[in-house]
Amino acid sequence: MPKIVILPHQDLCPDGAVLEANSGETILDAALRNGIEIEHACEKSCACTTCHCIVREGFDSLPESSEQEDDMLDKSLGTGAGKPFKLPGARYRRRFSSRNPALHYQPCA
Repeated sequence: MPKIVILPHQDLCPDGAVLEANSGETILDAALRNGIEIEHACEKSCACTTCHCIVREGFDSLPESSEQEDDMLDKSLGTGAGKPFKLPGARYRRRFSSRNPALHYQPCA
């Protein structure tokens, strides 16, 4: 089972976390399933760039982005949390800015 290491984030998960993800599961879905409320204003459709994060390790385990996603990434600060993981050992950090004025963070469980 792939593991996702979430680095400490003051609002989302102050102590960080290590999550087990199902093969093909997105970073976002794995985080949400484990009580880490990553912002996702477009209902997880990868249309708004609010769930984007920075992949520190394991980037090569992610599938190649589509042309539409590349266009969205040009408007964002990092890689999408909506990307499914294939291999264990990926580490990521949530970006610190947002274009969503309705943002409400909850700490991890």
